[in-house]
This record gives sequence, structure tokens and C-alpha cells, in this order.
Amino acid sequence: MRSLFLLALAAGAFAYYNQASRPLDGSAWDVRVKADSFLAFGHSDTLLFNEGRLTSAGCAAKGFAPADYTTAEDGSWQASLAQAGQGMSQWQGTSHGDRIEGTMLQISPSGRVKRYTFKGRRKLTR
Repeated sequence: MRSLFLLALAAGAFAYYNQASRPLDGSAWDVRVKADSFLAFGHSDTLLFNEGRLTSAGCAAKGFAPADYTTAEDGSWQASLAQAGQGMSQWQGTSHGDRIEGTMLQISPSGRVKRYTFKGRRKLTR
């Protein structure tokens, strides 16, 4: 009986730790992504955080797979999405309430880096 109780306690602690370490899980965000240049036009994207993974709708359309994301105590997060032959898309940002912002680096297979910034809001769910 005692080992059953300890097992249940350990399972509860594990579930709590996983939820606490992934505060963005289950959220979706509408963001505006803009290149860091004077005449750049932005484009819309949707960021989805689910089960410890980040998906960018724009990157997914280009073949990039969802990637694990990490969070820090200060509320910041980061993830690197990759696709063979396309390079890498490195996202990092912070969220405060219903707002999110950060940077995205698009790294080509040749190593060329293009920097973007993004800002947005939490997507409303019904």
C-alpha cells in the first residue's frame, strides 16, 4: 500500500513538473513577422505550443517539422526548427499575459543568416 502511495505521489510530481516547465503548452499565437530592414514588409504567422513542441504555421508550410522548445525562469523560450535542404529557423521570445514578441533567425544551408522580429497576441479559443 505504501509503495502504491509513493508511486502515485511520484506520478503527480512528474505531471506537475512537466506542466510547470511548459507554461505555453496548449496556446496559439497570431504574430506579425518582419525582416530587420528598413523597407521590409511583414507577414502573418501562427505559433502553436503543444506538448513541449513549437510549430510555426509558416515554417510547417515549407516542410519544417515541429521542434522541442525550452523555457527559462524569466519567461523566455526558444526553439530551433529544421528541415533538410532548407536550413534552420531559430525562434526565441517572451510572453507576457496575452502578448508575445521575439526574434527569429532564418539560417540557410550555406550559413547565411537573416534576422526577423515578431510581435503578436494570444489567439482566442472557443
